[in-house]
Amino acid sequence: MIKTLDVIITSTGRRTIIPTLKSFREKIVFSGKYNFIVNIDALHKKDLHKVIKFLSKEGFNNININIEGSSIGHAKAINYLFNKIKTPFFFHLEDDWLFFKEVNLDQLIQIMVKHSEIDHIRLSKRTIRSEAWLYYKSNRIKGEEFVPKENVLIEELSLVKTSIWSFNPSLNRTNIAKQLLEIPLGINPEIYLCKKYYEEVGRDGCYIYGKIGDKAIIKDIGRNNSNNFLRRLKSLLPLNNFLGK
Repeated sequence: MIKTLDVIITSTGRRTIIPTLKSFREKIVFSGKYNFIVNIDALHKKDLHKVIKFLSKEGFNNININIEGSSIGHAKAINYLFNKIKTPFFFHLEDDWLFFKEVNLDQLIQIMVKHSEIDHIRLSKRTIRSEAWLYYKSNRIKGEEFVPKENVLIEELSLVKTSIWSFNPSLNRTNIAKQLLEIPLGINPEIYLCKKYYEEVGRDGCYIYGKIGDKAIIKDIGRNNSNNFLRRLKSLLPLNNFLGK
């Protein structure tokens, strides 16, 4: 069994990383030790020192800070993080997710160890549909950009076979992920990675945790207005304690 798992976090210095890590630790089950590797894009400078203080207090020692935003900063972050991964599998996390359902990584890792054809198991932020859109193919949705998904049962684990590698929270096979580098600067790294995996790596090993029709088990909290979100969140979480105020 894998005893150490790298967890990469792309972070923009927002305080959303605090509830993200809290819910990750509550809902994501792993019997081994995590090694967190964090990249901070210093876009939200007013929160940056608070986030760094929080991470340092929590014992994070693999923290990289870059000052370039947009797709340049994101591509640099992914290149940096992927190059730092040392464990056979890694968990991809960003700074703006909430987890609603318990997920046992030991079970997923065991499945991926036994089934070398599985490269990527992601968690879904919406009800799992029966079709996937290859969004990197075109700016317009056409019939040929839709590909069917398929329910599969692997050793009593329900998964949905798909064709897209996603930056949703996910468990990934490291040697395959490293084949997707280096991501050029100035483009959307997720679109580039999906396209390269689908067209160049030539594998068909992407899956969604669950089955078609299952509801979302994670929520993207980064697309909401940050100030409104944090005002609502303060009523739910002891942020002042986390931030050392």
